[in-house]
Amino acid sequence: MANNDSIKFDGSWHVCNGEKNEWYGISNIHMYGVACTEKEEGTIAKGLDNEDQYYCTEGDWVGYTRWSWDVPLDLRMNKDVAYDSIVDSRDKQVYKVVTIGTQTWMAQNLNYADSSKTPSLKGSSWCYYKPEYCKVGGRYYTWAAAIDSVALATAKENPKTCGNNAKPCKLTESKLRGICPEGWHLPSVEDWDTLLAAVGGKENANVNLKSMTGWDTVGVFGNGTDKYGFTALPTGECSYSANAEHSLVCGYNSGYSVSFWSTAEQEPQGKKESTAALQFRVGGESNNEYYGNRRKDEGLSVRCVKD
Repeated sequence: MANNDSIKFDGSWHVCNGEKNEWYGISNIHMYGVACTEKEEGTIAKGLDNEDQYYCTEGDWVGYTRWSWDVPLDLRMNKDVAYDSIVDSRDKQVYKVVTIGTQTWMAQNLNYADSSKTPSLKGSSWCYYKPEYCKVGGRYYTWAAAIDSVALATAKENPKTCGNNAKPCKLTESKLRGICPEGWHLPSVEDWDTLLAAVGGKENANVNLKSMTGWDTVGVFGNGTDKYGFTALPTGECSYSANAEHSLVCGYNSGYSVSFWSTAEQEPQGKKESTAALQFRVGGESNNEYYGNRRKDEGLSVRCVKD
């Protein structure tokens, strides 16, 4: 029998590996390495044994209902929302933006990487696995990169190291541009609070901010409605491995959550200097928990809000 032919057998689907002349039981023929045809390229198909959908790319079916980095960003956006767009003058990248309440937000994660123009980025931002994936989920940035600590540096108030783990910054600007395009700024806690209120409060924000596909968990922690077009994708983060202090793992928690930087630092603990900054997190274990402290040298996503 030809490779990847399939039959219904004993109540479940099996696929034939023609090279080995063996049958393999699988839960769904649109996954686990089953090939798709050139004619199916770029199409979405429903699974045979469940309600999930799959996207055909480069000859393989990849997750569409659940998370896959191989699904183009445009397919994750809410087609019922009237997005606008901006061009980042620094590198000519185009970003979709959306107005939610009184604010205008980028509707996708920032993907700016020019460390020659912006030295704060040198060694401080990453893609998941390969550059093409930055077109889907944007880049991960350290907090120093997100606030553009080099641009903020003064000899006395803010040294170039102020964004690093134990070096506090004295951020006084109400709208700190940071790594964002001109006319946009890195969100403060107040900015995130305003967004929370505009999308239904803490109890409803998780489901209303999440994209309609791509989230791996089910029920209250699964896919969202993307009601306002914010399109939060579960791109995870760059986090230090518990088993290797100096091993930064990017894509950690992808499929389950996404974490964005704010301008706020963790309050100093006694005589200790601040070693963390405040994140805004969508997804995770609770629909009511959005803020938490993160190490400044870890990599989180950036969403910019218009001045």
